Amino acid sequence: MLSRPTTEQILLDCCRELMNVVLPALTDETAQVSVIMVETVLRNTAARAAHEVAWMREETAEIESYAQAVAEQAPAAESVGYDVGEVIDGLVDAGSFFEIKARWAEEIVVGLGRLDGAVVGLVANQSQVRSGAIFVDSADKAARFITMCDAFNIPLIFLHDVPGFMVGAAVERQGIIRHGAKMITAMASAEVPKFSVILRKSYAAGYYAMCAPGFEPRASIALPTASIGPMAAAASVNAMYAKKIAEIGDPGQRAAFIAARTAEQRADINLLHLASELVVDAIVEPADLRAELIARLADAQGWTRGPRRRHHHISPVLPARPRELPPAA
Repeated sequence: MLSRPTTEQILLDCCRELMNVVLPALTDETAQVSVIMVETVLRNTAARAAHEVAWMREETAEIESYAQAVAEQAPAAESVGYDVGEVIDGLVDAGSFFEIKARWAEEIVVGLGRLDGAVVGLVANQSQVRSGAIFVDSADKAARFITMCDAFNIPLIFLHDVPGFMVGAAVERQGIIRHGAKMITAMASAEVPKFSVILRKSYAAGYYAMCAPGFEPRASIALPTASIGPMAAAASVNAMYAKKIAEIGDPGQRAAFIAARTAEQRADINLLHLASELVVDAIVEPADLRAELIARLADAQGWTRGPRRRHHHISPVLPARPRELPPAA
């Protein structure tokens, strides 16, 4: 069996063929010096090329190990937190993720990375901080980043693991509705290619804020453990049947009733059922998610902005008025 020629041998053979054409026009002394110089340059080039190939193979192996980490980092149980930064490392090119405002509003992660060399912006819910719920600051953080990416023509990837917007008197006084509207407006106004990935759960208005199908992402992709709906099945049962559950005195019957109603709720938000209604475009295994995104990103190359449309939106958030103090007695 013939051995495969090395890069250096191929380059040197090409050099000799080239010199056979050039040599007749040169003197003997000049030709000899030229051959030595060209062979030296090509040997150095071949050595550098071999080094680059070895480095690329190491990087590819590292990316494959990261891809496997995606499956390991996102547990199926919704109550278990994990570091979404590890998932991002499994998607982007090795060492390319640059997080922005990492210490502010840590329940959401935003940053720039590369997918097969192409620059992308990532917006991800951090489930290990406040369960990944969207607060006032995290809505502002995401809105500003989305607007920046749209201004610089950077495609966006949304990684869902969100229970929804935070509710309560405290965040309502802070203006969660206005700030949430700011995030949704920024996302809906962005014309760059958008890709939505449901890692584990995506509920309530948080699902829409993270680029739901109604806001025309290029693709809505889900992992096999993903769950999409107005709220979690167990929480929905407790809200809808609270009075009925309280009336059941026997603990066994109560548990059976809750289990049956929960199964009904889960059937309504079954992932395959949602895919049949085109809520989800594809269900992929965690280890295949990177390749899926690379292929869809390549398909979106050459996109253009819509005609006669403002490049930037007008934010709905205005400065909050200071509270008026009651007159002194």
